[in-house]
Amino acid sequence: MKLIISARGVKRELRAPFALCCSAEDLESLIHELQRARGSMLSSPYGWVKIDPSHPCDAPSGPPKDWTE
Repeated sequence: MKLIISARGVKRELRAPFALCCSAEDLESLIHELQRARGSMLSSPYGWVKIDPSHPCDAPSGPPKDWTE
């Protein structure tokens, strides 16, 4: 699995294996956002998922940096 995250104008790439630690409330919110995003990706092989609905999805264009950069 490969995930690309965007935060404060920086894109980073995560490749499995990795772990995620969060509260039950945050996990519930994440599941909701993933399900919503999946519903809108039926015609596209990939897309952005807003982990927090207030995120502006301001990912810069171009390839992401490696997580260790």
